[in-house]
Amino acid sequence: QDKLGLTVCYRTDEEEDLGIYVGEVNPNSIAAMDGRIRKGDRILQINGVDIQDREEAVAILTREDSTNVSLLLARPEI
Repeated sequence: QDKLGLTVCYRTDEEEDLGIYVGEVNPNSIAAMDGRIRKGDRILQINGVDIQDREEAVAILTREDSTNVSLLLARPEI
């Protein structure tokens, strides 16, 4: 019943970048305890589904029957 603990967002300063990103990892959440997901990571897929927009990402992540979530992320180089 614990929450994954991610806030998803998209960039508004770059019209050509339609990617969905991790805006925040809530402290004490499942994602924070796992330690692999970081603010700024781009979400490419959720449960094998290519993510096209924020609404789609939120819809999949907030489904009541989602007990296991698989994420494919990309980390931008600094």
